[in-house]
Amino acid sequence: MNPYEELGVKKDATRDQIRRAYRHKAAKHHPDKGGDTEAFKIIAEAYRTLANDKNRKRYDETGETSTGPRQYSQAKQLVCKMFLDKMRQSGFEKKNHFRSVQLELLQTIDADYEVLRTLNETKASFKYMLEHTIADSDMSEMLDENFKRLEREVSNCQAHIKLIEEALTYANKCSYDGSTDEKPTVFSGYLHTIG
Repeated sequence: MNPYEELGVKKDATRDQIRRAYRHKAAKHHPDKGGDTEAFKIIAEAYRTLANDKNRKRYDETGETSTGPRQYSQAKQLVCKMFLDKMRQSGFEKKNHFRSVQLELLQTIDADYEVLRTLNETKASFKYMLEHTIADSDMSEMLDENFKRLEREVSNCQAHIKLIEEALTYANKCSYDGSTDEKPTVFSGYLHTIG
């Protein structure tokens, strides 16, 4: 994605020009106003990249937009929170909490894929009904609203799956080398995280 092209601004555009271009495109593509959800996400990402001097400089130098690191840091935060929750729940006694975090993440991904499958099946049904309904009728309007809602839910589900997959990748790089018979609140080992 080229954020300059997405917003329709030149490479030397000012902050004010970027903000105006974003507002114009966001108003046109906002999902709550009947716009395309994916187009809106791309426009929002382009704005996040160009509106922040640090992100803009990084994009100009490397071609990297702001999504990658921000999303990955959310994944890291999720794993750390889950790890600490597991430690608290066990009274700080068990050794391999990352294994239980990994299992929970795998179960979440499985459940999300099942939800995604169901949403896509439902969406396909609504699309079929929409294609076989008289245009501009009350029924057509209702089906269209539900179809757009389902598209948003599919998009949200896909984003959640991506986050959980990144969290799982991070959790697979972590380990704790403490002993299994520690007393509560006592750590004899070290927590190792990579990346």
